[in-house]
Amino acid sequence: MKTITGVFIRHGFSQANQALRIAGVTDIDLTIPGIEELEVIKEKQLFPATDLYFCSPMKRTRTTFKTLLGEKDHTVFLDEFKELDFGDLEWELFEKADLPDLFSKWYDNQTRDNVENQVDFTQRITAGLNEILTSCTNDNAQSFTLVSHSCVMRQIIHIFQPLTKEEFLNYHIANGHGFIAQITYDETNNQITKTSLQYV
Repeated sequence: MKTITGVFIRHGFSQANQALRIAGVTDIDLTIPGIEELEVIKEKQLFPATDLYFCSPMKRTRTTFKTLLGEKDHTVFLDEFKELDFGDLEWELFEKADLPDLFSKWYDNQTRDNVENQVDFTQRITAGLNEILTSCTNDNAQSFTLVSHSCVMRQIIHIFQPLTKEEFLNYHIANGHGFIAQITYDETNNQITKTSLQYV
């Protein structure tokens, strides 16, 4: 067993956030105010330095990573941590998409509008987490940072500490913020056995 510190950061305020539209696999970037907000967050030093660094390969996460953390040697970009694929709802207005209904059904593993289903999404996020934790074990690293997306981070929390449906539907982490997890990892059986979370 080993304890690994995971720092999880949501990307900054994006063009989709500004337009009140859904962007899962739509590869948009941050807004100028979003970048400026990240610069303020950086000055507060909310996130500790870590041994390893990982990032979703999408524009909005790459820009967030560079703004908050600078250039890091050997940063690994993992497709497993791309945002949820919203299918026919990509770039739809929030209000028109009826997100409360969408995620209520999604929690119960019912899908609509060709949105990536919860089972497939959970499997790829779990595969990504296992890859990170295996890298920490192989490199004898005690900590890592991951910059990703809102739905990705919610699903990670749900894997660590299963959320009730109400908690799942009310989940929110502000742009440029996240959480720090203490993860107890059984490297022999490739299992997460315990986590504790601190939101930042």
